[in-house]
Amino acid sequence: MTLFLDLDNTILPSKEAYAESISKLASFWKQKGWGEEEDFLSRYEDARKTIKQRLKGHSSNRLRILCFKEMVSGKWNGISVKKAETILDLESKYFEFFTDFLKKERNKNPDWDEVFSLLKLISINGKIFFLTNENLRTQLLKIQSFFPSDLRFHLITSEDLGVEKPDKKYFNFALEEANSSPKDCFMVGDSLEDDIEGAKRKNIPAIYQKQRFGENIEIRNLSETPFVLESENLISTLNYIKTAWKL
Repeated sequence: MTLFLDLDNTILPSKEAYAESISKLASFWKQKGWGEEEDFLSRYEDARKTIKQRLKGHSSNRLRILCFKEMVSGKWNGISVKKAETILDLESKYFEFFTDFLKKERNKNPDWDEVFSLLKLISINGKIFFLTNENLRTQLLKIQSFFPSDLRFHLITSEDLGVEKPDKKYFNFALEEANSSPKDCFMVGDSLEDDIEGAKRKNIPAIYQKQRFGENIEIRNLSETPFVLESENLISTLNYIKTAWKL
């Protein structure tokens, strides 16, 4: 039995962490005397669009350091040794702000204790694979800052494979690594395109996670063939899997 889990915005509150991190980086930019906050935000957004377009479909398109390199190089017409330090400072601060947000979110919401308890139960009786369209270092930093130290899991990133979900190669590799048949798995994710569509192509039962802790705890059926459910509460999702696998 294998649980395939997306990380960002399925479990981790990454959208919220990202928004706060970029806002704090803009303030950091101003404090260092590099420009106004609006200057940072404008340059960052332009750089992000450039990198996304240039590296479309490649895992590196999510590397913030590439955005910082692009914006620093554009502002100062190239990179010096000193500006290389600026790029590294921006990356370091970004991860500092991001992981601090994750730690605060985890500590302020008691529902996470139940989520972690259910994940541990599943990991003891089966396998957990985090499947993510991100680079390895970024995800290790997030995991380290958020999950309990005794949770056992496997991690597959798009950087490992050079392709992103929902590519068939990604899900083929996940099934091979898990040594599992699709019928003995569940895929849980917040993206209909990346997570659910990818699972459907391999006949993996899937649960579309619309939000983490919604008040509606009912699990709804979206489709029988392939088998797809919809959930608005992560605890309900994990309890459903626990019951289905008779844990």
